[in-house]
Parts: sequence; C-alpha cells; structure tokens
Amino acid sequence: MSSRQKTVKWCNVTLNTGKTKLMQFFTKQQQKIDIQVSISESIIPDTTSIKFLGLLIDNKLKWKAYGKELAKKLNKACYAFRIVKS
Repeated sequence: MSSRQKTVKWCNVTLNTGKTKLMQFFTKQQQKIDIQVSISESIIPDTTSIKFLGLLIDNKLKWKAYGKELAKKLNKACYAFRIVKS
C-alpha cells in the first residue's frame, strides 16, 4: 500500500480527479519540468493558472490574470448600473 493510499484511508477522504489539477510553481530562472501525474488511472492535467477560493493564481504568482478577470466583472457591474440608471 502506497503512502498516498494510507493517507486516504486514514483521513477517510476521496479525490475528485475530474476537478484535480497540477500546477508547477517556478521562477524566471527555473524551467518547467515535464511531468505526468496519475491518480487511480486518471491523468491529472497540467495547468498554468487555477481558481482557488475565488482568487485566480498563476504559476508565476503574478496578478495579471486575476486583474483581467476582475476588470471583466467590474465592467459588467458598471454596465448594469448604467442600464438601471437610464
């Protein structure tokens, strides 16, 4: 029995492999490692950004993607206020 299986059994948890993503964090000097992770015969996809607790995090820990998403939401809200005001 692997350590992961022992931990899952001990904590009585299950992973939803459909929602699980792999994200590698690295700096400008580091190169991305070509890695493939699988859990229960399901391959976990690699991603460059992920939404966690409503916050968009990218693999370089920059705020650019989050700022773009926030700007879209604010534009929609401003448009709604303009429609209501008219």
